[in-house]
Amino acid sequence: MSRKIVIIGTLDTKGPEHWFLKEKTEEMGLGTIVTDTGIMDPLRFNPDIPREEVSRGWAIVGGGAGISITAKFFEIGGADLERAI
Repeated sequence: MSRKIVIIGTLDTKGPEHWFLKEKTEEMGLGTIVTDTGIMDPLRFNPDIPREEVSRGWAIVGGGAGISITAKFFEIGGADLERAI
């Protein structure tokens, strides 16, 4: 399994900075999982985990969006869930 870096940020206001980080990370041979936590439009690029999914997780667990992000991270191959638990 290739190593991946999770990039979490507001793509509406800091999109170019996050794109730069994504490109440089991938140039080093690492994968990326980009998570958008912004609330405004337009997005600078499409994330792996969109803001809607982050906010849905927040609503479901009452303040624990991190759970939603972590679940999606495992789902798209960020780590082996059984070994992580």
